[in-house]
Amino acid sequence: GFGGAAAEVPSQSPSSSSSSATFSKTVRYGRRGGGFREVLRGSAEMGLHTTLAIEEDAYVNDDENGSIDPIELANDVAATIDGGGGCDNIWIRLSKEEEGGEEEKNVGDDMVRVCEELIYLDVAGATIKSRLLLDFLNEDVLEDILFMGVNKFIIQNMSQIEAIESVAEEQGKLLLRL
Repeated sequence: GFGGAAAEVPSQSPSSSSSSATFSKTVRYGRRGGGFREVLRGSAEMGLHTTLAIEEDAYVNDDENGSIDPIELANDVAATIDGGGGCDNIWIRLSKEEEGGEEEKNVGDDMVRVCEELIYLDVAGATIKSRLLLDFLNEDVLEDILFMGVNKFIIQNMSQIEAIESVAEEQGKLLLRL
């Protein structure tokens, strides 16, 4: 699988002066061979925090890259989790930075559709909604995703932080800075 580690800085109480990080083994989702499931299962059995990275080429509705229907993708993720495959986080990734225009709109629509299907799932352990982690794409997608109750994003710059603050305020949500 796709090797790597993602770091998540957990919430800390105001009285706590120390900070710690949780490291997560990141495995790329793939339909062919199912080897990613074995890596996730083995990592979960060892007690490792795991992240399933679903790349753009798996969820964007594009016949050229072999993407799958969002319902089928969601069911496959549920089967992976129920089969003991970890998935503490499910990271909906962009394969490349989008330049705007029609391609960005299509990627955003597909990203939202996949999230909608994933949050309908009932799996063992934490809810899918609490596991979802998304690359920031644009404010339109952010509005839809926040409205669904998904609240973890990968951000690249200050303007993305400002966009999240703005959309959260518009939706009456409170952001805590720790």
